[in-house]
Amino acid sequence: MRLRIFRLLTAVGLGAAAAYLLDPESGEKRRKDLRKGIQKAKKMGRKARIEAGL
Repeated sequence: MRLRIFRLLTAVGLGAAAAYLLDPESGEKRRKDLRKGIQKAKKMGRKARIEAGL
């Protein structure tokens, strides 16, 4: 039962994310903002690794 609920919630979440990112009016800007955020997080991660000496 718990697995079915988890799968349902996962499917609903993925569907909502797809609708949000693939929206014909605002989706392109949202995808661009997401890419920028990912690049920023990667840069911060590299910087943190260097500062930690890893």
